[in-house]
Amino acid sequence: SRHIDQVLHLLLRKPRSNRFPWETKEEKEEMSSIPNDKLVSDLTQRVAENLEVADQDGDGAVNREERSTLPGDVRSLAEGTAEAYLGGGPLNVKSFVSSYERYVERAVRQVDLNQDGVLSTEEQVELPQGVYNSVVAMLASEEPLREGSLDSLLNELGENGWSDNDLGTFIGEVLKKDELDHYRADIYKAVMNPEMPVEDHSGARFLEAVAWYTDATVGRQRDGRLGLPELQKAVEQQSQRYLQAYGDLQASNTRLQAWKNIQKLRMLEEEIKQREQRGEGAFYPYNPMEMNSINHHEAWNSANTIDTKSEFQKSVIEASHDKPVLVKYGLTYCMHCLLLEKMGSVPAVDAKYGDEIEVRKLWWNPNDPNMEDITRVAQEEGVTSSPFFILYKDGNAVRSGYAFPDEKGEGLETLLEGYVTP
Repeated sequence: SRHIDQVLHLLLRKPRSNRFPWETKEEKEEMSSIPNDKLVSDLTQRVAENLEVADQDGDGAVNREERSTLPGDVRSLAEGTAEAYLGGGPLNVKSFVSSYERYVERAVRQVDLNQDGVLSTEEQVELPQGVYNSVVAMLASEEPLREGSLDSLLNELGENGWSDNDLGTFIGEVLKKDELDHYRADIYKAVMNPEMPVEDHSGARFLEAVAWYTDATVGRQRDGRLGLPELQKAVEQQSQRYLQAYGDLQASNTRLQAWKNIQKLRMLEEEIKQREQRGEGAFYPYNPMEMNSINHHEAWNSANTIDTKSEFQKSVIEASHDKPVLVKYGLTYCMHCLLLEKMGSVPAVDAKYGDEIEVRKLWWNPNDPNMEDITRVAQEEGVTSSPFFILYKDGNAVRSGYAFPDEKGEGLETLLEGYVTP
């Protein structure tokens, strides 16, 4: 129980972002004040009841399959605790509920600034993210389903997983009817559960690249295996990124990139679960050494990578008088650049737009004396970090910016607008 207490403390003390970035303070004022004792009791009872329902075999513990049926806010805590303390094995219901109650008591007491025994709306906002999510979910579940209302739209649009367009439609209707408080938890849940793309991806190579990148940037393990706790943390981070970009027209590419990243992570999650069912372990393996390398001998790379200043002059500046040339500048130690490399994103851009533009790569590294010549080219072109794309026409740079095309070559639409056919 002491170990579960420690894990819950780590899971629930994440930095908070309890307001949507596009939400005004006034929109949060509708939540009611709640007596501390009642809040702790109701939250604990909700967790206990959900775990008891999930415990389908009645053995007093919930295994991974049973935990998958829990509501999102409870599932993330139960799954994270089981992974950290039990290696993903069965989680004892009574021990978890007891530890959860103790933690919530402390959390509520700490944010009750005036010590009046009641949490106001503003005090509730200061609760740890995991606790606050449960408060929102609990209050939302207390209101009855209203036919012909936003509830029916919620069920209709989310029946087979959410699309970015459908979620935008739903959020718009929620804001129009001033019902954000009621549907806050539903919006969080929708963002983290997108519909899965029906087209094929690049198989094991694609999944290995996603696993490596996620483990290196989120888990920071780089130990050759990505587990579910790191993956779930990545989903939460990308969900926050999506919501931060929502409503900002200038950040539409960021929003769509975050959405696609969540889709990729959910696909990888399914693969990890299948591996576990086959007895291969609840993780996805990758080769750290291979993932951190660049295959310069691969056919497309060999034909389209610029290695010298003279090549740049001929293949980019001079060639752009006949046809626009797009150059991706990549630092050899840039994680995003290496992810694009492993997913084949730049060759995919060439396959998508090759009839209208030429596509090239240029790798640079200011710390490598053997790359001094080509690094000077990147610096002369104003490149300071990567992945950075510059489009050249008639010998001049006409468009530039950071971009993260996916494995289908999508993600450069704004940069290439007017130079390629939509």
